[in-house]
Amino acid sequence: MSAQYFKIKKPEAWTESLDNSKVIEQIQEFNFDQESSHYNYHDYYHILNTTYYTNNTKKSEYTLRAFPLNKITSNSRKSVVNILFDEHQTYTLHQISILRDGKLIDKIADSKIIVSPLSNGTSGRIIFGEFTIQPRLKKYNFNEQKFINITIDNSFPNDVLIVEISRSSLKENNSLKDDSLKYMWVNPDIWYYFSTKTKFTFINDSDKTIVYKKFFFKDEQQNIIESEIKHLEKGEKFVLEKNNILTKDKMRSVSVIRDPKELSFIDFSNNTWLELSNHISLMYAEIEKTFSLSESAPDLLKEINRINNKEEKLQFVIEYVQNQIAYISCKEIMSDYPQSPCETIKKKYGDSKAKSLLLKVLLNHIKVDASVIFINADLQKKMTALRGPSFNYFPYEYFPSIDANLKHFLPSLFIFDQAIVKINYKGTSYFINPTLEDEYGLIENRGDCLFYNYLEIKYGQEELQNKNPTKISYCCKDVKTEFIVKNNRGRLRQTTIYKGYLANEMRRYLKKEKDRISIISSLRYEMVSTFGYERPHEATIKDTTFEILSDNKKENKLIVEFNGTVINPYYQNKRFLLKPSPYLIIDLHKNQIETMDNKFLLFNCFNQKHEISLFTDQKIDLEKFKEVTHTFNHKYFNIMIQEKIYRKGITLHLDYLKKINDIEISKNDLEEYTLAIQPVIDIINNFTL
Repeated sequence: MSAQYFKIKKPEAWTESLDNSKVIEQIQEFNFDQESSHYNYHDYYHILNTTYYTNNTKKSEYTLRAFPLNKITSNSRKSVVNILFDEHQTYTLHQISILRDGKLIDKIADSKIIVSPLSNGTSGRIIFGEFTIQPRLKKYNFNEQKFINITIDNSFPNDVLIVEISRSSLKENNSLKDDSLKYMWVNPDIWYYFSTKTKFTFINDSDKTIVYKKFFFKDEQQNIIESEIKHLEKGEKFVLEKNNILTKDKMRSVSVIRDPKELSFIDFSNNTWLELSNHISLMYAEIEKTFSLSESAPDLLKEINRINNKEEKLQFVIEYVQNQIAYISCKEIMSDYPQSPCETIKKKYGDSKAKSLLLKVLLNHIKVDASVIFINADLQKKMTALRGPSFNYFPYEYFPSIDANLKHFLPSLFIFDQAIVKINYKGTSYFINPTLEDEYGLIENRGDCLFYNYLEIKYGQEELQNKNPTKISYCCKDVKTEFIVKNNRGRLRQTTIYKGYLANEMRRYLKKEKDRISIISSLRYEMVSTFGYERPHEATIKDTTFEILSDNKKENKLIVEFNGTVINPYYQNKRFLLKPSPYLIIDLHKNQIETMDNKFLLFNCFNQKHEISLFTDQKIDLEKFKEVTHTFNHKYFNIMIQEKIYRKGITLHLDYLKKINDIEISKNDLEEYTLAIQPVIDIINNFTL
């Protein structure tokens, strides 16, 4: 491995490393190898010592860990460990040892060290692995992530492997990226961690004040202690020592932590929102000054000027950036210098920062107020302090949403993973994601972005902003299903009108032939479920077709139709069973996100209409025909369910209007809301005729 990234030497004084006798004492204090062997389907370990150190020139982290080798076979006699590799950091190996029969055996000479993706056939546990922030539209390819792979020869079952390592990143050019610090210490997860004595130290030897905040720590009565912000000045340090031995009895009663309030952590930062927003806004302003549309893209300027209607001009500019400029998905760091609009137009590609900045300057050119904003686009993710560095794994998947909880974390650009554009037009704020393709429609028909907290790139922003609750006036999904039976043969037709973001999503989905086949299969299944057939959907519905009837990209409205034929459509004695799919209405119990302060976000509920009609050439066997209507009016929704029974048919209507989206409510409000929506769900789930 290149000496540029990796070296072997003794730990520095700031690490406060343990001598060999202390290491042996702490491991032997708890019969680690024997206890962990009872649970050999997990990779348990000790974290003996962790130290984070920062000064004016570098940021470093040191860790000392111990691992049982109860998985080693007598045939291979090798143990393999992996460390996440980042080319922006340098790694220093201080110790690789084996504890055997009470003695430490140096294994550096018996170790082979390479850098390789997991896909190259390397194996073994990932002892210092964590996921980095990934852009919203790029699937994280774990197998292609590079790791430092360490293979230790002559290892035996019941050995204990000792690994002592540190990594550092230098502060270069006095940039905000290098100067910013974001670090999180997390109470070790019992799913992987046998706890004995562990010590964590944070040392501030820099000129900047470090701010830290504890989350979900408990007092002796197991009550959560209220979080408060504290400071570390130059020369000060924070020390936390824990001594909680996890026994076999405790392991049997605990599986894995899923409630975030059971996972205590400490957030460290050295920035304020005002400092960050001022720095970034000045950086972007300087880049904007260098842009001239007439010089960079004269042909584009002519196309824009040919459009007289302001709404259509706005639509053209948005769709140019979304559909004509390719999105390059990469590991974006929001503090990085963005690509200039001139370069983006010339290269015809850019990341989210580049595309957002280009869209902003084009919108400003046509006299539309717009600004770049930073968001956290993923509702669930794992995150580390990029180039922080951090061996410490912060399991964000335990939080239902990072975005919903951003305001609780200390200021840092590392908690954002995407740039989008905020547009203020005719008294309404719209949010456009320029990285998406196949997005169409006038500004009011384009749909909405799913997020709640954001940092606007404007000078003087002292805190994060919340997206105002949104209201969608139009129906996003209008479905009409018709089943006509005549002469023992049924004809199925389902016509669906998609509008707004659902039209955009469906267009993207229909671009691939395999997705069209998948749609036909899913619609078959839905129809079989709706009309109560228990036989396979492929054998029940024949001669299926699926086609696009119309596509209005100005109104952003897409109309599609599914057709099929059902042979022998009746049950015995010419009976039908009509049982609408429960998917007719969104399960609102799942459309809410809990925040760290016991509030909830209601989100992503769209207006929809459904109509299911069944007509036969036989008289329906009921004493009398009827019309029944159920209405449910609430401050957050209006719902109407209506059933009409005719002499030879039945029609079921469902209209669902969501009055407001993306609103933060209290726990009591959520409980009341859930009670109000439950009768609707019960009617749909229990409706059978």
